[in-house]
Amino acid sequence: MNKQKAMAIAKWAWMVIVVIGLVYYFIRNGQNLLEYLHAISPIKVLLSFGLLLIGKLMLAELSRRSINSVHWKPTYRKMLYLYSTIQLSKYLPGGIWHFVGRFGLYKYYGLDNRESSVFMIIENIWVVISAFFFGVIFILGNPKIMNLIGLPLDSITANLIIFFCLILWVLINILTDRYLHSGKTNILRSLSNLLIQGAVWFFIGLSFFVLLPNQYWNWEVLNTSLGSFSLGWSLGYVTIFAPSGIGIREGFIAAAMSPYMRAEEALIYATLSRLVWIFTEVSLGIIVEVLFGSGKIQDLFKSNHK
Repeated sequence: MNKQKAMAIAKWAWMVIVVIGLVYYFIRNGQNLLEYLHAISPIKVLLSFGLLLIGKLMLAELSRRSINSVHWKPTYRKMLYLYSTIQLSKYLPGGIWHFVGRFGLYKYYGLDNRESSVFMIIENIWVVISAFFFGVIFILGNPKIMNLIGLPLDSITANLIIFFCLILWVLINILTDRYLHSGKTNILRSLSNLLIQGAVWFFIGLSFFVLLPNQYWNWEVLNTSLGSFSLGWSLGYVTIFAPSGIGIREGFIAAAMSPYMRAEEALIYATLSRLVWIFTEVSLGIIVEVLFGSGKIQDLFKSNHK
């Protein structure tokens, strides 16, 4: 059995496990689930959608910044269209089609295989590393979470780790930006990349927090929500057998939020956040298709080869 076939089997097996687990959970907690869902305000769902949309718009800008080619320098509007429409292909069986689609389009617009690979790798480094460091920084700042995972840290040690995470995050941005621009260092440009990355995970994490009941709206839960969502996302992203990190992200969020609420309650809001995520991606894809699609997209891209 080759690796590709084994990975496909692992992904389907994981999906089956997740589905069975959800069905079992809903059967045992059906009444509580209905009570939780009934208590969720539509206004909160709409607010979560808006905050997540802001994060997605910033991700498109981060994607645009990862491309520095003499052949093609897309405007933000062009990159937003590509990012928003191609992202939808990740929901197709296989989980790799958004990478395949992006690689094909980069090649179509004049980028060679090396350039396409480099730009996609740097973009993924920015997104995954920023999610990881952002999450670690907020998690380390919460003694309850550290005690929960069996790593109690005094404030000095935690602050030192946070400081080194920030330094490493800055260095990674400087080095990747330097590589993109042929060895030319621009500290301000690197720091602006870092600020965009941090803003992405702030708004995305906030989109999860606003779904929680009002009694959980405090600074400590906010910090935990921001950290657990971004760190859970990064862990799910690098777990190759879990398509879109399903199950990994929700499980980590539920565990991290357990000092403040019942694990099953946290799981419900993490699952609802997943649904809002999917709805936001689909909605954004439809919006950009309406704005830039059909005949309009020809005008949008007609200058790409100039």
